[in-house]
Amino acid sequence: MLVATGLLNGCGPTVSNAVRVKAFAPDGTPRMELDESTFKDLQSRGLIIEYQPGDTVHLNMQVDSDLVEVEGGQLAPVTLIVRQQIWLYSSPEGMLLSTDGSTFNSWRDAIDGGISFGVGLDGKNHRNTASLNLRGRLDR
Repeated sequence: MLVATGLLNGCGPTVSNAVRVKAFAPDGTPRMELDESTFKDLQSRGLIIEYQPGDTVHLNMQVDSDLVEVEGGQLAPVTLIVRQQIWLYSSPEGMLLSTDGSTFNSWRDAIDGGISFGVGLDGKNHRNTASLNLRGRLDR
């Protein structure tokens, strides 16, 4: 299993020497040959993953807090569907985004949006509620 992680800090190194791969098709089929030599020096070079419209990304979320915990211990993954071709660059130094495969920018600079969080009481169903809204649009 290939896992790429990066700090979402918006600052990024040069991507010219990064390992380039294509994301798995929605049915899980590899779009290119993936072998161990492909990922040599991955940590130092970084990874660029190309996503096509219709690709799915399983977003894992976790809550790490002294204040609250998730019932059952973990959240179920959320499936995201890619709407346009994008490339994500991931390295220990940061995460970058590209819409053309060659020009990479901080994901924070490329996406116009925000995060909002709200809490409330649902009197009808007698439960406490919270909502998390992630909004993102490419800044064109």
